[in-house]
Amino acid sequence: MNNHELKKGYKQTDVGIIPEDWEVRKLSEIAEIATGNTPPTNDLTNYGDEYLFVSPADIGKAKYVFDTEKKLSRKGFKLSRRFPKHSILFTCIGSTIGKSAVSLNELTSNQQINAVFPNLSYSTDFIFYNLNLLAPKIKASASEQAVPIINKSSFGETLLPLPPLPEQQAISEVLSDVDALITSLDELIAKKRNIKQGTMSLLLTGKKRLQGFHGDWETKKLGEIFEISAGGDFIPKHSSEIKDEKHQYPIYSNSIANKGLYGYSSYFVYRENALTVTARGTLGVTNFRNHKFTAIGRVLVLHPTKPLDCFFVSEFINNRIEFVIESTGVPQLTAPQIGAYEIPFPPLTEQKAIAEILSEMDSEIEALEAKRAKYQALKQGMMQELLTGKTRLV
Repeated sequence: MNNHELKKGYKQTDVGIIPEDWEVRKLSEIAEIATGNTPPTNDLTNYGDEYLFVSPADIGKAKYVFDTEKKLSRKGFKLSRRFPKHSILFTCIGSTIGKSAVSLNELTSNQQINAVFPNLSYSTDFIFYNLNLLAPKIKASASEQAVPIINKSSFGETLLPLPPLPEQQAISEVLSDVDALITSLDELIAKKRNIKQGTMSLLLTGKKRLQGFHGDWETKKLGEIFEISAGGDFIPKHSSEIKDEKHQYPIYSNSIANKGLYGYSSYFVYRENALTVTARGTLGVTNFRNHKFTAIGRVLVLHPTKPLDCFFVSEFINNRIEFVIESTGVPQLTAPQIGAYEIPFPPLTEQKAIAEILSEMDSEIEALEAKRAKYQALKQGMMQELLTGKTRLV
């Protein structure tokens, strides 16, 4: 775009078109950047439960770091490169490049994280959100080697569009409000999951009976009540990545992502009211399939041969059975192996009643997760507008 085509009040820069009163600065010009370090691991007295020791696994799920998997003792903390509170933490190695968070307290990290300390002329929150938005671009610039790395020097070359401080603060406040909504939903989802977990531990084992239900439970092997088979190949010419008028039937694989959905086919192999169980790699992840479908690869398909509630069984398998790995190398689960596992069954009417309660809990959690995803998408759109100056607040 030529300058005479620019919208009034905007200018062309190295980071694109931004408002005239904004500036473009390198990250290293407006902030100090430091890399974490790991205290000697051969001295266990360096580790304890006093000080947060951040690794890439601890950040990226929320704006702030509240806890870490590992912690340091006072001695180990003194040996570390310490970061002041309100530091921005940005992962700089491997597949985790681009995950970011803000520290609420003084802490430290391992060497896989760069910490950013903006000077007082710039808002920490604004820089955090900017780095969050630029993360894919920063990750794409990583050194091409066995383990991609963003070193401190190249990270410092990151260009940021920067409005005056009052506008930085106004933008940060709006985005922080959305983050607070997302965090509150995260907490509510976690609470609902814990409630469901406690409910399952009681209802799926018979420790607590629903009102009006009596009688003994009967233990059966899965092989006694299910026909068990393995998925096979699919016909590419009759398949599609998306669902359309011709391709109506889901294709399920051994993957745990997206509940195993691989694509869609114009034909089905398995009837509705069945279970699919992952049988290679991560074992035993079970999904209830109440529709016709095709299964491929190492996924196992279980069709009931006697009256039972498949959703009840799926919840029991997912939460009460720990599969023993019987093979070397990549873990695998065969039809005879899964068929040997036992499940205690209440009468069918009680199965259905328990399944209905757990299904309603799932629906409530899924609704909250959908709401959370909506806010996350809203936040991403707002960052794209506000952090580039396309939409002004002041």
